[in-house]
Amino acid sequence: MEIVLSPVVILQVNQLLETKKAFESAISEPFGLLLFGEVSQSDVLIQHGLELPLFDENHTLNYHSEVLNKRIELLHSVFPHLQPLGIIFLGESFYPCSFNKILDALTKEVVTLKCFLIYTLQGNKLDIRCHQIDGPRNQLPLRLPNNDTLLAAIDGSKQYTLRNEDKNDNEKQKEFNEKLISRINTIIDYLEKGQVTDSILRKVDLLVLQLKKAPTNDIQQQVLEKEMQLQVLNIICNQWEAGQTLSRNVP
Repeated sequence: MEIVLSPVVILQVNQLLETKKAFESAISEPFGLLLFGEVSQSDVLIQHGLELPLFDENHTLNYHSEVLNKRIELLHSVFPHLQPLGIIFLGESFYPCSFNKILDALTKEVVTLKCFLIYTLQGNKLDIRCHQIDGPRNQLPLRLPNNDTLLAAIDGSKQYTLRNEDKNDNEKQKEFNEKLISRINTIIDYLEKGQVTDSILRKVDLLVLQLKKAPTNDIQQQVLEKEMQLQVLNIICNQWEAGQTLSRNVP
């Protein structure tokens, strides 16, 4: 019997792994997916994954039975032709013996299970080991998609993460600009009350208008130069505010 793993599952695994890493500085225990697919005369085709509701109970890996059954029912309502056929665990250095207890429990509740896999990914280096779920749990032959499809699935997961990171960076830059605009407006109010030439005020007003503009498709060098200008302006604002504080404290 050969296990055939769909690239869809690879993508689901990588997205789950990247999501876990985003919320946890270090992944200290395994987590995984229940795998669904179809059985033919010669192989098992794994087509879809569903996250297992795992938890740590007295340093022993366990799962929420009621939650698991509800998830299986929900998936069957969408993909009635698929049945649970395996489990894939994600971790850095785990071995089959580490999962014996939870595998025994799962096979009693989900009788159609045929295999379990242990998955690790470092960069583009992929390691998946497949084992028979009953008996001595010997290693089974595993067939992956062709390399191009596989790497596309992995890269797709990374691009998903990078898009989220880019979104966070844009939000941080927007927040920085808004705070800077507020501080510059404070300086403008101060300058308007003093003996300052109109040319200085016009230059500061022009800078505020530039900050309020939506992002443009400037080349990378121009973007870097603008970021440096903003950082310098931020330092100037800090120095000006510090000077105002000191002048107020001088008797």
